[in-house]
Amino acid sequence: MKKMNLTKKTLFAGLVLLIAGAIVFTVGICLAGGDFSALETVTYEQKSYTAKEEILSLRIGFSNADIRIEYDRNAENISVSYPVRYDKITEKQAEVLIGEEDGVLTVQENAQPLIMSWNLKTPTLTVLLPETEYKNMEISTQNGNIAADKISVSGELTLESENGNIQLGSLSANKAAVFTQNGNISLGTSSAEEFSARTKLGDIRLNGTLTANTAQFSTDMGDLDLDGAIIAAEDVNLSSNMGNITARFSGKQADYTAEIVQDMGKSNIQSFTGGDKKIFISADMSDINVSFEG
Repeated sequence: MKKMNLTKKTLFAGLVLLIAGAIVFTVGICLAGGDFSALETVTYEQKSYTAKEEILSLRIGFSNADIRIEYDRNAENISVSYPVRYDKITEKQAEVLIGEEDGVLTVQENAQPLIMSWNLKTPTLTVLLPETEYKNMEISTQNGNIAADKISVSGELTLESENGNIQLGSLSANKAAVFTQNGNISLGTSSAEEFSARTKLGDIRLNGTLTANTAQFSTDMGDLDLDGAIIAAEDVNLSSNMGNITARFSGKQADYTAEIVQDMGKSNIQSFTGGDKKIFISADMSDINVSFEG
């Protein structure tokens, strides 16, 4: 009986706190004239930086920002417009470190985790690139989207977001890795010796042509929508735990040898032995629909 009374008292106290919080929030909104942004605990100041040397590689890491990559044929040097976070509660400003060394431009945000925050807008970091050849690019954001009409490097390209979408009009690299934990990936015409695109929770869409030696697409919960493009690769790996897989391959079916591993779902293709090109498809609870160009 005492335990039951204690539980009731705890639930009642929780309900009272919830109602009190709702009242405080409502009063705050009224005092702010209905403007939710007036209650934000985080603000951003936009700053800019222009590289002093010729830059051939780029490293960017931010905790909370949409990142946009743009090319400008009239630009002489790389320039970056970036947000600097200010926490009203702790009255602390995030540190953004910018450096140039051996042709590599690094823009790294060192921000302390926010214990409590209220912020309606995601700031934007924009990189403006001269039209020249670049070696490597490593772009990451914890919370935000990554977008570019095109990205071209001769070496490695890495794009990563923990919570956000990644959208590219086209990409060219020797090795390309595109990853987001919670978000969609949309890619246009792409070329890489080694290519991988992965999301844990989201869809992956490919439009155009993917040319690669090895190509891997995977999602834990989401669709692989790859039939709007043509996959021209020697070794292809497709996997989805919960989501449909649709893909279109270059050449004839006889050019490939395929291994299909499926637990539940419909499929228009089964494992077969044919040519030297390889296809591996793994699907737990997914439908599979594959077609060939030839």
